[in-house]
Amino acid sequence: MIAGYRSKVSALLEPGQIPSLANGVIRDLLILFILTSVVAVTLETVEEIASLYAGPLDVIELMVVGLLTLEYALRLWSAPELEPDGAARPWRARFRYAVSTLGIIDLMAILPFYVGLLLPLSPDWLRLLRLLRLLKLARYVPALGLLGAVIRNERRPLFATLMVMVVLLFLNSAVMFVLERQAQPKIFSSIPHTIWWAIVTMASVGYGDMAPITLWGRVFGGFVIILGVAMFAVPTGILANGFAAEIRKRDFVVTWQTVAKVP
Repeated sequence: MIAGYRSKVSALLEPGQIPSLANGVIRDLLILFILTSVVAVTLETVEEIASLYAGPLDVIELMVVGLLTLEYALRLWSAPELEPDGAARPWRARFRYAVSTLGIIDLMAILPFYVGLLLPLSPDWLRLLRLLRLLKLARYVPALGLLGAVIRNERRPLFATLMVMVVLLFLNSAVMFVLERQAQPKIFSSIPHTIWWAIVTMASVGYGDMAPITLWGRVFGGFVIILGVAMFAVPTGILANGFAAEIRKRDFVVTWQTVAKVP
C-alpha cells in the first residue's frame, strides 16, 4: 500500500512520468509560489513597503517555505520510484536525490528560512540565499535545462576562452600600470589596482573612475577596448553554436520517438 501511494506521489511531482491535470496544477502552483516568493524578497528591500506590509510579506514567506518543505519531503520519500532498484534499496535512491543537483537546489530553497531561525545571520544575506529559489525553475522551464546542457557540452572551449581572457587581463593591467604609473601614481598605484581598469575596459563598460591620460596610455587603452570586444565575441559564438547543436539533437530525438510510435 505504501509503495502504491509513493508511486502516485512520484507521478504527481515528476513532469515526465504521467502528464495529467493534477500534475500540471501542482507544477503551476509551485512556479507561482516561487515567483511570488522572489517578488516578496525583492519588495522587502524597499523600506517603505517593508515597514507597511511586514506582516503580509512574512505570511507569504511562511506559506512558500511550508509548501516547498512539503515538496522536498515528498520528493525525498518518493525518490525510490525513480530508480529501477529503488524499491529494494530506498535509502540509496533517497541519498542520490539528496546529493543530486536538483536535490541540492530543492534543499537550498528552504534552508535559508530554517538557518535564519537558528543563527543570527544578516537579513540581506538570507534574502540573497532565498533568491536561489529561482534555480528551481530549471525543473519546469525547458530553456533553463537547455542552457545547462549547452554549458556542459561546451565546457572545454569555454574554459579555454576563459583562461585566455584571464591571461590578457593580467597582461593588459601590467602594461597600463607601466604606462600610467608616473602620470597618475594614485590611480594606477599597482597592478592589482589596475586590474579593475582592465576589466571594465575589456568589457566595454568604462565607468570612468580610471582613465589613461598619457598618449601611449590612451593608444593602448583603445587597443584593449577592441581586443575586449573580440574576446567576448568568442564565448558568445561558442554558446550560440552549442545552442544550435543541442536544439538539433533534441529535435532529432523527438522526431525519432514519433517515428518509433508509428506502427
